[in-house]
Amino acid sequence: MSLRQVPSTSDANDIVHRWRRLTAAIFSHSHEAIVLADETGKIQEVNPAFGQITGFTDDAPASLGAFLFAHPNDANLGRQVWQHLKNDRLWEGVCSARISTGELRRLKIKLLATGQGKNEPGGILAIFHVLRQESETTDLLLIPNHIDAITGLPNRIYFNQILARCISANPAPDQLSALLVLNLDNFKNVNNYLGPSRGDQLLRQIARRLMTCVRSQDGVARLGDDEFGLLLRGLKDVDSAIMTARRLLLALSDPVQVGERDIFISASVGLALYPDHGDNAERLTRNANLAMRQAKKAGRHNFELYSPDMTVQSEDRLALESELRRALGQNQFVVHYQPLVELQNGQVVGMEALVRWNRNGHGLVYPDQFISLAEETGLIVPIGEWVLSQASRQTQRWRNDGWPHLRLAVNLSARQLLWQHDIVDMVESVLADTGLPPSALELEMTESVVMHNVEGAVMAMTKLSEMGVRLSLDDFGTGYSSLNYLKRFPLDTLKIDRSFTRDIPDDPDGVAIVEGILALARSLNLQVVAEGVERIEQYEFLRQRGCEMMQGYLFSRPVPAKQFETLLQQGLELKP
Repeated sequence: MSLRQVPSTSDANDIVHRWRRLTAAIFSHSHEAIVLADETGKIQEVNPAFGQITGFTDDAPASLGAFLFAHPNDANLGRQVWQHLKNDRLWEGVCSARISTGELRRLKIKLLATGQGKNEPGGILAIFHVLRQESETTDLLLIPNHIDAITGLPNRIYFNQILARCISANPAPDQLSALLVLNLDNFKNVNNYLGPSRGDQLLRQIARRLMTCVRSQDGVARLGDDEFGLLLRGLKDVDSAIMTARRLLLALSDPVQVGERDIFISASVGLALYPDHGDNAERLTRNANLAMRQAKKAGRHNFELYSPDMTVQSEDRLALESELRRALGQNQFVVHYQPLVELQNGQVVGMEALVRWNRNGHGLVYPDQFISLAEETGLIVPIGEWVLSQASRQTQRWRNDGWPHLRLAVNLSARQLLWQHDIVDMVESVLADTGLPPSALELEMTESVVMHNVEGAVMAMTKLSEMGVRLSLDDFGTGYSSLNYLKRFPLDTLKIDRSFTRDIPDDPDGVAIVEGILALARSLNLQVVAEGVERIEQYEFLRQRGCEMMQGYLFSRPVPAKQFETLLQQGLELKP
């Protein structure tokens, strides 16, 4: 009969009968035990191999669950398995079962939910055999309390055991093992915006994709909230591990459908080799994590192979972090002030406060060498509060001494604006403590910070604006702002980044961008500050086009408080 022909009724009946005979033969002659149970786990039918393996015949256990998870330590695993069947309908693992003699046997088992319901497993098919040797287990075979309930993968505890066992087995000299640590980029945004249940769905689909990238002898585990580990064994060379890392990134490049949404997710992968990059599990894991963090720093959605330089950098970073933590308590930070100059008359109308670290044995350290670390570690919060307090107190002192028009600009970091819950209370407390009026303070934030979380930024900025504090968008034009969002921010000032002012008036593109920003600011009724003004030609160009204020070396570098006060005492007119 042609495959394209519609079978007759007699043909169809014949196919059904043959299929049933084949199924019955497999059920009867399989060397693996096969158990059919209903949706409650009650055993309905078993094959002959079940009796041969377990010793049970007519008095077989009534409940599949009670049989498979007989050991007290398996109770929690059993609950997790039934939940996993509801979600993914298939589970593979290792469990303890008590046979007819009362002995416990370790079983390698597959469970399949046969029903069609989305949230209920329906009937259950179980296929298993006795686990004869430990080497038969793979990283997918789970032991009590070592299963990740969301993805069904091994968790960190079990993965570490497998990794240690792999290393202690001493692979052949011509073979390598590789540890890959994969961290999802910005996964927390999925949980924040779509909710934890959607995040769990995403993790399950990510787990399935990762499984398609490895071989049967390899292992995949979920190590943490957004982190996975992969163990590759029996590799011929490093290129094999690199190819797997590339397959992982390619597998995650397509959108993941979660509900009715397409979610784009990326990952950063760190790769370390045994024995080249670590002779024990702890060292290998540390170095794979170092490589993963380097991949994130390099731009994300890529991979990095560990190199010894990463350890040196990590140790330097750890030493720097330790010193940075001590620096605040030892008063090693100082504030420098850069004049904010009004273009039309050259008058100093304010200053930007910039932190410096007077590091022991190293002299003055500039922000680009420690601010990113302070941001990562959370130290930016106490450092930022200290800068605001010191600068506000100093500014109010100058205002009381005869310069009442001065206003202070202070930078806010992403962690302060978006994640410091008491940022508004902190600013209000500092102003009350120092006596500086809210209208004399301008808080600057970069474009990338506010666009990272628009709703959170608008909420915090609105509260600060309602206090009377001025708000400035720094480095405007260098990020990815949307003009549609820009009108929602309660801003007072735009700052033109120095990368645009650097080449004016000679560069036509720079001229066009600066003129466009000035026109936009006028339409939104915002003041404009041009940064990085170093030449008289830049000054004249900006002044002629109506830019109100500027900062730059043409007038003054950032200087300590005493030197800034000297500038004020010499006269309010700073002529270029």
